[in-house]
Amino acid sequence: MTIACLVIDDHYLFRRGLIETLLSLPGAAVVGEANSVERALAVPDEPDVVLLDLSLEEGGLMKEAAVRALLKRWPRTHILILTASESKDDLIQMLAAGASGYVTKHAKPSELAEALEGVAGGKVFVTSRLASYLLEDDRSRPKDQWSLSGREREILKLVAEGERDREISERLFISLKTVQSHLSRIRDKTGVRRRADLTRLAVGRGLVGPVGRVDRCRDGSSVRDEWGNELDHRSVGRR
Repeated sequence: MTIACLVIDDHYLFRRGLIETLLSLPGAAVVGEANSVERALAVPDEPDVVLLDLSLEEGGLMKEAAVRALLKRWPRTHILILTASESKDDLIQMLAAGASGYVTKHAKPSELAEALEGVAGGKVFVTSRLASYLLEDDRSRPKDQWSLSGREREILKLVAEGERDREISERLFISLKTVQSHLSRIRDKTGVRRRADLTRLAVGRGLVGPVGRVDRCRDGSSVRDEWGNELDHRSVGRR
């Protein structure tokens, strides 16, 4: 599968270097480049993944506004943030705005390749340097915002792992209609409709780890899911 990429960065040398790196990755293609979101929106070809820098000095669209404008132009496109920022606020805000991934400019080509494959496949990718922020942020929220049954949590986890409705049906030995009924209840309870947003929700709630390994939080404590269960380190961050 070829992943069509659009690069948005206002630093020419970095942008050209990134494009060269992308072209060296198996399965990656570049359909456009721009130094601002406004110019990117004029690119005629629909990209599979937009690689977006947060600190754009060109144009007026930045951060959340940039993500929303790109998704309005190409609703099926996945946004991968590629930035020097390691701010927790930036990470949370970009995922909330609709970005599918967040990678720092410290990333090696192998991590960039993993991020591209992950977000293009409908998964959430957060660089391992920052992934524990999601779990820390979730533990600070009230636990009674919504409550899912065990089966609903199981289905939400499988959605986040990239399984389609029929695959979930076959894996859990339940009918396709039952899977869709559970998904409808999950959407009603959480207010989240899009599959990519359900994936982000599952990652934030600790049902699955972000792509990119997280074994421990910054304070050395074990990682727990929303319901207080300690997560086996082998299950966190697995694809």
